[in-house]
Amino acid sequence: MNMIKDGIHYDQSPRQYHSWKFHKEAGPISTSILKRFINEGPKGVLRIQDPPFSPALVWGSLVDTLNFTPNDFPTEFVMASECDDIGEDGSFRKKAAREWRDAVLAGGQMIVTDEQFEAATDAVKVLRSTPVSARLLEGARYQTALVYTGAHGIPAKGLVDCIPQGASGDAIVDLKTTSANIYNDDELARSVFKYGYHLQASFYLFLWNRLSDKPRKRWEIIWQSSKPPYEVRVTELDNLTLDAGEEMVREYFERLVRRIKTGEWHSPFREKKTMLRIHTPSVFAEEQRLELMQELEA
Repeated sequence: MNMIKDGIHYDQSPRQYHSWKFHKEAGPISTSILKRFINEGPKGVLRIQDPPFSPALVWGSLVDTLNFTPNDFPTEFVMASECDDIGEDGSFRKKAAREWRDAVLAGGQMIVTDEQFEAATDAVKVLRSTPVSARLLEGARYQTALVYTGAHGIPAKGLVDCIPQGASGDAIVDLKTTSANIYNDDELARSVFKYGYHLQASFYLFLWNRLSDKPRKRWEIIWQSSKPPYEVRVTELDNLTLDAGEEMVREYFERLVRRIKTGEWHSPFREKKTMLRIHTPSVFAEEQRLELMQELEA
């Protein structure tokens, strides 16, 4: 198991960070593990295999890498054109092509086409030339690993995209490539709750403030459209949303630590029936879900 020591680790290799996998007896707890625990239950945490690379994941990882750690491209990605047996249409119909593809994916690398690489390069140029995002990225520290172990002995970890300086020196910044309409506040808000970005925000801010004597209280998101012309919008999460995320993190983190300590991974629904609430706004839905779990595990 590749363990990263407690502390703030600038310029962390994403591959090394992600190689430190969750173990049911020792952690570490990351936001992805915490969200899996919330959304899929205790057994979801124990799922050994990571989900397959989706097109959205590949695109987001490609833009992240080219923007933050371009030197890591050869270790994270393989160009599809390197496969001698790939079809003219980019397909892997031939057995040799499929075997090549499967070997690359088994090694943890993603496969991208020349067109995808060029498009992601264009997207990064937009990030770097749009004033509102360029100001955050200029002079910032990228890919910063945060590791903190509380008195319970279970480490928590996070990998921060961007630690900005200057006017945003009290914030942490995260890049999100998105298919949502960045002109539509409701769509972006739904994305925050759907993908648990507020949990990530509260979790990372907690880790940073435990480890640093220079507190950061704000969370800013650089949204970039996944479609040309790759427009950018920067938003800040309001205190209500951060508070909701903080409450979720505190409650479920403690529950997950108890599961790790006791080794009990049964379903919380096996003994009691529950009420299904429908058409509830996101923040209040999360509050009600917390109340439900408190009742079930009281």
